[in-house]
Amino acid sequence: MMRKARLVAASLDESCHPLPKTEECDVIIVGAGVSGLSCAYHLKRLAPELKVIVLEASDRMGGRVKTIKMGNAPVDLGGAWIHGVENNQLTEFVKNVAGLTFAPDDPPESIVAETPSPYCRSDLSDSSRFVAWDSTDGRIYPNSIIESVFGGGEEKTEAEKKSESLEEKLRAAVFAESERLRVSGESDRSVSDVIGHILKSKEWKSELDAIGAQCGAGKARTLLNSAIQVFEGYNATPLHTLSTKWLTDGGFEEGGDKLTLNGMSALVDFLSRGIDVRLQHTVSAIDCTRSLGRKAVVVSTSDTEFVASQVVVSVSLGILKSRSIIFKPDLPSRKQRSINRMGFNVLDKVILRFSTRFWPKNVEWMVCASDALVDCSWFLSLYETYGEPILVAFVSPVQSARNHSLPGGDAAIVDFYLSQLEKPFGRCVRELLVESHCTHWKSDPYTLGSYSGYVVGCTGEDWDIMSESVNDGLIGFAGEHTRRTHIGTIDAAALSGLREAKRIAASVVRSRAKL
Repeated sequence: MMRKARLVAASLDESCHPLPKTEECDVIIVGAGVSGLSCAYHLKRLAPELKVIVLEASDRMGGRVKTIKMGNAPVDLGGAWIHGVENNQLTEFVKNVAGLTFAPDDPPESIVAETPSPYCRSDLSDSSRFVAWDSTDGRIYPNSIIESVFGGGEEKTEAEKKSESLEEKLRAAVFAESERLRVSGESDRSVSDVIGHILKSKEWKSELDAIGAQCGAGKARTLLNSAIQVFEGYNATPLHTLSTKWLTDGGFEEGGDKLTLNGMSALVDFLSRGIDVRLQHTVSAIDCTRSLGRKAVVVSTSDTEFVASQVVVSVSLGILKSRSIIFKPDLPSRKQRSINRMGFNVLDKVILRFSTRFWPKNVEWMVCASDALVDCSWFLSLYETYGEPILVAFVSPVQSARNHSLPGGDAAIVDFYLSQLEKPFGRCVRELLVESHCTHWKSDPYTLGSYSGYVVGCTGEDWDIMSESVNDGLIGFAGEHTRRTHIGTIDAAALSGLREAKRIAASVVRSRAKL
């Protein structure tokens, strides 16, 4: 009787907690972002006999790449550019294999032939490529001042081409200090500390005073703040934690950056064709300790255990930092230390589409300059690229934290940026707004941020360590945080996926040779 009772109890327990299903394959890729899909795509060509399954926790592919339509324009909420197109091995793939079209250097004839917008200020030339104004009163700075500070106004004269702007000089000084710290082996310093030291010098005080004599006392530093803020936004790392020593370690993109006319989700769509992608499959554990009679990895989701010969983990560094995936055995201490040390923060966007343009048609960037770094805003115009009156405000980590503290959610965030545009362009800014979109990458549970960055305490070697496989090659890693060159980019993500595909394909060849 007791035995029967135990059997009934066991049966009831299994009905309440059914055993997970089991599915076998050759390779499991965890994460359907660009790196994971790139790995799957290249494996399909390098080792077509392998059964590859991609597990994605969210309800869509792409990870930190997501394109939405605003009007007729494809607008990328996350990764948008291919960096350094002239010397980038991804360029040929994106253009000639994936079939994406890069935005042309020159605007279409329809935009060239346009007359000035009736909403645009008469004192702004349509030939302007760069507009900057003061956050307090909306005063637009003259082109000569913009050239002196940013080097980005209208066409430069020969004399202007020979002289560096303040932004160029500051960047060169910070980069020189970065190289010096690495060569000397001295302790790291934050970029905030280094810039503060540079600007205290007599040379810089003289430079700022000379420009201030033309635009008002203190205003040169106000403008320069916008250039300083770029360090934080571009690296998705607050200035007080941003590493000077490793800032230049990953190299720089040459040949210019390019948007595509398709949007980056088109690359995701191409990479995923013919790939077995399982959406809404959250991985909770990756286990190499099971006794299965062979070298294998068990990847657990809520209802299925996938048994594979190899696994590639392509989730974001933010997910790895959260430890939401349990590794058995634990990751090597060397790798876990790198995960803990490396920076991972956010670059958000506030995207504003208007019914018509109120800024010069040829403008690429507009800047709201402020005495407070957190209030310096950069707006990218997509008008010349897509023919749609869209401005994209780039939001650094500190600005993102400020935005999320505003009472009123996205409406309050949009209102903040409209108020900045309203200062120089007037009430028409609000009247012409059609739609808006705010990103929140840090609170996205599937990414927990935007991309990796150099922080004081890390080293360039951490990115190399992240690329290393563990458990005798059973578990590999892909993602922008696993490639030391051009960290934080779509380029790094896609090429890391290719690297892992080649590693696995080579292991298959070695296994065959032993037979």
